[in-house]
Amino acid sequence: MSLASTVETNPVASACADPLSDSLPTPGPEREVPGPPDARATTALFVATDLRWWESDEPEIYARDVEVDGVMYRKLDLAYYAWLWSRVRIVIAAYGAHRIERPAFDQIITPWCAIYRWALDTWHREALDAAQHGKGSRIYTPPRAAAGS
Repeated sequence: MSLASTVETNPVASACADPLSDSLPTPGPEREVPGPPDARATTALFVATDLRWWESDEPEIYARDVEVDGVMYRKLDLAYYAWLWSRVRIVIAAYGAHRIERPAFDQIITPWCAIYRWALDTWHREALDAAQHGKGSRIYTPPRAAAGS
């Protein structure tokens, strides 16, 4: 199978392909694509398990896990990226098997594409591939709100 046909048949490849496609879904008002790659050296992306995210240009002032308006965010690192990717793959499989509709798929893939692009610009493809193929995502503990929060 050629790369072009893979992009045409894989909804994530067509939505998030780099540089093969400009078809990245249009982000909503709170789901803009994170800042430019040159700014990333001093920024961090904080991501919730539902893929809401925010970017900080002062990551050193925040803990690894931060609760904002009742939502727990974790500073994105390769292990957390791999865990999130393992969950996104479930959505991709469900969409491919016609178990979820396109609007539900897009609701997950749109923020994922922004997170993926930030991660790709920050760590490069080789590091992302190694994280995605590691076994750590099976035992990873995602961020959770503290008891009583």
